[in-house]
Amino acid sequence: MLDALFELDKFLKILPIFGSTNVNGVLMMVKGIEQYQAAFRLDLTLRFGSEMKNMPMQALPRLDSITLTDDLGNDYSTMQAIGSGGGMGEWRFNYNSTPAIKPDATRLILEIPRLEFHEPMRGSGMLSPKSALNGPWKIELVLPK
Repeated sequence: MLDALFELDKFLKILPIFGSTNVNGVLMMVKGIEQYQAAFRLDLTLRFGSEMKNMPMQALPRLDSITLTDDLGNDYSTMQAIGSGGGMGEWRFNYNSTPAIKPDATRLILEIPRLEFHEPMRGSGMLSPKSALNGPWKIELVLPK
């Protein structure tokens, strides 16, 4: 199970990494990576420009088709983790990624082609598409050695 990869006894260190990009009034930032023995977790913060701050509180940003690769061509799978949330112009997403970062990699490249906004459908618990912004947002993260 994926949760077992992120247990406290599997934690190695926090990598001091920062990267950002600003496309269509949305600033996306990565501010560090938690490294575990067989996986890693990254936090992605989205800050919306003034034109996006007027979006209704119930509009939930959703990131689809995230790709995460390294400079050696290795792909990493990502799954949104518990702890994501926000409002009032800023959202934070936690992503669990596997496998562990390859030791010879010097960069991670995060790409997000599209940002969708959804709102809850009354009484159903499901989300309904509201609008979207096209990217792509691309963040290159230099890995410390």
